[in-house]
Amino acid sequence: MEYQFTQAQVQINLKYRSTEIKSQILDCSTGCCIYCQEHSCEHAPSRLVVELPLRNEDEGRTDTKLTNRLLIGMKKGLLVEYAAEGLYAKRRCDTPIYYHSSQYHINHDPMKIEKDQWVKIFDYPAFQDQFISWYTRKLIKSDIEPFKRHKIFFSFGQRWQPYLEKHKEMGEDRPQPTTLDSCLVSMSLVPLNAKEIVMATEAGRNCSETISMGLNQNFLFFI
Repeated sequence: MEYQFTQAQVQINLKYRSTEIKSQILDCSTGCCIYCQEHSCEHAPSRLVVELPLRNEDEGRTDTKLTNRLLIGMKKGLLVEYAAEGLYAKRRCDTPIYYHSSQYHINHDPMKIEKDQWVKIFDYPAFQDQFISWYTRKLIKSDIEPFKRHKIFFSFGQRWQPYLEKHKEMGEDRPQPTTLDSCLVSMSLVPLNAKEIVMATEAGRNCSETISMGLNQNFLFFI
């Protein structure tokens, strides 16, 4: 099966609170930098750059001032790069960045990306193992929950509290969930090849008892 997207391609959606600012498909094979005002790619000109604009409406409002303060701290930016069958991120900016991966953090809080350290945010071989395991269970039990492990969420300068599985079982002291849209600046990132595999397999399951799924150009057959 031929897929439209490579493992290096992602879709990003950037928001200021619930307002979408940018939605863009990027090829991270040479890296990309998400930044405000100044980026850190002078010595790597092949990197793509995505600039975050300052807010200019209602400049006297407190949330506008706070948003722009976070954005100004985004000088040098957040790097995202594809390497060794995975996606990695590095924070070069002063503004703290927190991320939550549906692959790694289902029952955990968002993690802070330490400055100038590469962090793996998505692993394709692990995704393939997880997806095959999930799909095998689905063949036996058709009412299991949809597969969710192909999205990464980021907040800039603020923590948020996503709803975690078995949230109520974690005790009364557990912070109440908050949405990513409550953050002044946020981003979601979707590895498009992973999303395409899930959607194509689900579509095939609905119309045929035999499904072929291509992973890393090798074909696995579910009968």
